[in-house]
Amino acid sequence: MASRLLCVDDDAAGLFLRKRMLEQEGYRVLIASNGKQALCLVKSTHVDAVILDFNMPDMDGGEVAQRLRREFPHLKIVILTGYPDVVSPNIRGLVDGFVCKGGNTHDLLLAVRTALDGTRRQVA
Repeated sequence: MASRLLCVDDDAAGLFLRKRMLEQEGYRVLIASNGKQALCLVKSTHVDAVILDFNMPDMDGGEVAQRLRREFPHLKIVILTGYPDVVSPNIRGLVDGFVCKGGNTHDLLLAVRTALDGTRRQVA
């Protein structure tokens, strides 16, 4: 059975592109446009991993990652950001993968696969 991913991003265009790309790789993909939606979805639906934009209004990806880690300690989390310098070392250490937006799709796919395999790998 294919892994179920949750992609979270307030940028609708990027969110739908990532969804399509991940589905082409065989993943089942849910989407959320903000942190609150993401938390609700994870509480109501099984997901294997969350791909989480860091820079979002209201609740940034760091806060979402902290709450997810506290409530779902085994859930795999990959942070995706266009501003890697603003992500603290504490947040980087909390997640299973870290990918810079604007890179090639291979980086994101590798981070997701690595997280799902249970190993920690930071991709910058």
